[in-house]
Amino acid sequence: MEGDFFTKSKNLVRVIAAYNPGLFIPLEAVGNSTIKYLYMQNCSAYLIPEDLLDGGLMDLNANGVDFQGSYYPQVMMCAPYELISHTIPDSEVFDYAALHPGYRNYVSDSKFINFNQNFNTRTCVPTIGFISTLASNLANFTISGADLGPFSDYTTVTLSSPYISSVVLNCSIIKPNRSYQCVNPRTMTGIVSLNLRVNNSIIPNPQTTVNVATARPFVTSVSAAPTRGGPVTVTGENLFLRQDAQSYVRVGAASSGVYITNYKILVPFKSFSFNMVSGFGGNISLYINVTNIGSNLATTPTIYYAAPVIFEASLTANIEQNLTISGDNFWNDSSLVSVSIDSQPCPVVSSDFSNIVCKPQIYPFKAGGLPLSVKVNDKTTTGSVYFIDTGICPNQCNSNGNCTVNGCVCFKGFTGPGCKDKIIYVDHNVNKTKPDTTIGAKEIDAILSIVALRELDSNGGLITEYPFNTWAFDNQTENIYIYKTNASSTNITVTVQWFEDASNFSFGGQVIPIGSNTIKYSIEMTNYSFRDKLSTLQLVMSATMSSSESDPCSQNQVGKSTDSTSIQWIKLTVNNRSLYGRFIKTGYIDGRSEVLSNHLLDSNYRVIESTDGKSTSSNTAQTYIGLNIPQYETSIFLDPDFSVLVSDDKPQCKSGLSVGQIAGIVVGAAVFVVIVAIIGAFLLRRKFKIFIDGKKIKMVEINKS
Repeated sequence: MEGDFFTKSKNLVRVIAAYNPGLFIPLEAVGNSTIKYLYMQNCSAYLIPEDLLDGGLMDLNANGVDFQGSYYPQVMMCAPYELISHTIPDSEVFDYAALHPGYRNYVSDSKFINFNQNFNTRTCVPTIGFISTLASNLANFTISGADLGPFSDYTTVTLSSPYISSVVLNCSIIKPNRSYQCVNPRTMTGIVSLNLRVNNSIIPNPQTTVNVATARPFVTSVSAAPTRGGPVTVTGENLFLRQDAQSYVRVGAASSGVYITNYKILVPFKSFSFNMVSGFGGNISLYINVTNIGSNLATTPTIYYAAPVIFEASLTANIEQNLTISGDNFWNDSSLVSVSIDSQPCPVVSSDFSNIVCKPQIYPFKAGGLPLSVKVNDKTTTGSVYFIDTGICPNQCNSNGNCTVNGCVCFKGFTGPGCKDKIIYVDHNVNKTKPDTTIGAKEIDAILSIVALRELDSNGGLITEYPFNTWAFDNQTENIYIYKTNASSTNITVTVQWFEDASNFSFGGQVIPIGSNTIKYSIEMTNYSFRDKLSTLQLVMSATMSSSESDPCSQNQVGKSTDSTSIQWIKLTVNNRSLYGRFIKTGYIDGRSEVLSNHLLDSNYRVIESTDGKSTSSNTAQTYIGLNIPQYETSIFLDPDFSVLVSDDKPQCKSGLSVGQIAGIVVGAAVFVVIVAIIGAFLLRRKFKIFIDGKKIKMVEINKS
């Protein structure tokens, strides 16, 4: 039978070759072989490749066959035991196989009769030639070799490790006896043992065991490290699965680095964090060892220090002084730090991780401050150095606080624009339909409202106005309330937060202290479609202070920047109770910190250029504040706050007399009448002269010298 018979025949299932002088099955016919039953008796077999078995042959009978050529079915000698027939007569083999689906029968004798060549006796032990990478990001891996088993149900593959229980894998055949694909259990790291055993073989359980290294750790990103030390997050593949004695992180070189074992696994294999130590003088290498499998030294990742962050820097105009820049990710070696103000160097005097002190030249006052640049370890950040505006610090904070760019920062026990007041412990009530807040105490009420959004032209004229009538309310917590509305194309979110205790918050690149019993409004707006390139927005707020006390006297006061009409605080006072509101001079515009302006408005929303703080006999003090917003593209964020204060100073009303004042005048007049009567009586009896010595009335006899 020629080879063409096998290559050209389609769907050939059964072949019987008896008393045939020669049988030739070419190798190229094996890959797509459909032969399931092959019976050979008393014939010569030429070039029958062992791959024939891998093609799905289910039944082979070879009796009295002379195998010749370089290919011979050695794989038959490693056939599973049940495939070798010992009891079924040759004449019945094919019929039996046909009647019993799945039955497999190989050689009817345990040896090949008339085999006329010498060949190496096979051990039938599986041989593994290649194992693909066991990587945490791969669902499967492959095993290839020889004698791996013809059917997956005859082969068992097991992974084991000294650090975790063994796992029997789920494997499927790619090519019988030659290759398998197994599901990656993703439960092991380091060096693991792979055992492959073929069951039900002619010899007892032939098997092999090899050691396999899981994939090396591979890092895709490392978060910037704080210069003072702190958390660093590492992401990648094949990272830590668990903490064990054979795993660690090394920062720096092997000889001088720091070994860290208290890492925290965030996502198994994919991310972890650890606390970076301080004290290294630059960007350093990171080495990861996962159960004795280390990261590739040729691609060792680097920990880069975080860029410096500027929190605050302020100067007093026209005097010689040192500038202290507060922030983070600075350095404790001043030789690695440089500072410039308005492109002029500011020689560094000292530095640590959170403060830099430099010696600037003398600068005049400039609204909006000057550009500031800080360079640390070749990383540069920019910000602004602001000038302390004494115009917004009444009486230099009355020695009860420090004057800063945002006004007075009062010492403990004092508050208010000039640090002369004390905070009243009040109740607050939140409106569930709009962001109005009522702050109340005995006989007083303060009401805060967000009234409207206005678009103004370049001259301040009104283009359009959006009154706020409808809000969506969301009570996040007992002390945080969120309101949402829209005006034209912009969405507006107002977060009202009540602070029972004093705190600090960061805004506009500054750390702002906030007193206890304070209401803070956080206002965020999305993009707005401006009518033209010169128009701006104005968000209008109202503040009202009222009292039910008798003899009312009210007063409005504001704190203005020295060189502008922009206000930074308001104080509405009725008798000795005040509503104090701060308007931080900076806001976030498109993610940047920018200096903003705020104006006092009348009831028609016209700008009030000046106020003399005059007092009136009224039980109510009210004002409107316009928060001016320049053109922006994506978003703005504003952050005013308000609190109710009590003061020892009470407004003195210039017009009208209070009941107390009238009573005082009546009493004083009565006393004066009595004095005059007494004097008159003396004058009737004797002659005296009367003169006034300071505040005393003296009488002297005329005839005395």
